[in-house]
This record gives sequence, C-alpha cells and structure tokens, in this order.
Amino acid sequence: MKKIGLSVKNCVADICRGSVKVENVIKIIARTSCRDEEDWNHVIDLYKREYWSYFPDEAEKVIRQLIAEKRVEQPRLKDKPFADIKNGVWVESEKEIIWF
Repeated sequence: MKKIGLSVKNCVADICRGSVKVENVIKIIARTSCRDEEDWNHVIDLYKREYWSYFPDEAEKVIRQLIAEKRVEQPRLKDKPFADIKNGVWVESEKEIIWF
C-alpha cells in the first residue's frame, strides 16, 4: 500500500525498521526547511546522532534517495502550512492530512 509520510525523522526510522518499504513511499511532506545540500547535511548529521543512532548509515541512504528522487516536499520553504502529526506520521491520501 502506498503511503505519504509527514515527518522525515519518524518516517525514515520506520523505513529502516522495516515497518514501511521505501518503494511504497509516495513522498514525505517534511517539517524541515533545508534550502541546500549544506542544510540537509546538518539535519542528517543531527538526526543520525539523535534519532537514527541504531541505523545511521541506512537512514542516511534512505533520506538521500528520497531527496534525489524528489520525494521530499518542504512546505515551510514556501511559507505554506505543514502537516500535523498528532494522529500519526503516515497517511494514504493528502485528504487525510490536517494542516497548520
């Protein structure tokens, strides 16, 4: 089943744990605001230390693949609202997303 993720940190972790297959990810609508590779490098390094410490190399590979395939959207870069994750970090349709 295809999914849309609402959190880079949590969704990449789910992929690394095997809960979601990367090929089933339509996209991740991130809360990040990375403007360039340097910004992404900073975020990835932080997340590898803080959130992905059990699978840092795999997590970096996954997020870089998603970025390269243009499957990461960052609404904050366009001053648009971003997704609320209180009901979970995965949805099957954008119709399910609560924006704020």
